[in-house]
Amino acid sequence: MASKQLPVDKMMGETLPKHFVASAYIVRDDRVLLVHHRKIQLWLPPGGHVEEFEDPVSAVHREVKEETGLEVSLFSAEDYREGSNDTVRVLPLPHHLQVERIAEGPHHHIDLVYFCKALPGDAVKNAESTDLRWFSRADLTDPTLDSNVRYFATLALDTLSKNGATLRSAHP
Repeated sequence: MASKQLPVDKMMGETLPKHFVASAYIVRDDRVLLVHHRKIQLWLPPGGHVEEFEDPVSAVHREVKEETGLEVSLFSAEDYREGSNDTVRVLPLPHHLQVERIAEGPHHHIDLVYFCKALPGDAVKNAESTDLRWFSRADLTDPTLDSNVRYFATLALDTLSKNGATLRSAHP
């Protein structure tokens, strides 16, 4: 999850604890779903911590289901699953990784960010959010949205609207 961040040059020398998280920009009908995070009062993509016994793909599916009630198909620009064998499982690549400085703690989130398409079903918020909303391209021009969220939400729309966008398995 994105959060209020320090400029990158201020983060570089910090030695703070690191937590792995996974988040998802979810697209349906040329709109992207964001949740309004109750604690930090920002519109963010759904996501959260990767638990000790799960991989990032399982975490993003779990977090999306918990926070929105939806199931999703992950987008991956490359498919390396042929590299899997009896002892190695190759996962779909996230769209990108980003490091977020979290004030509470303080600590860093290493965020594996996925682009996804929503499978059929209704989105419903949970207790972590005050609201959830499907944002159109026009809605994403709102200057009150975090610039990082605005940029990647628009990029997810652009990427998943292209013909031939390759979606990977709906479930881990």
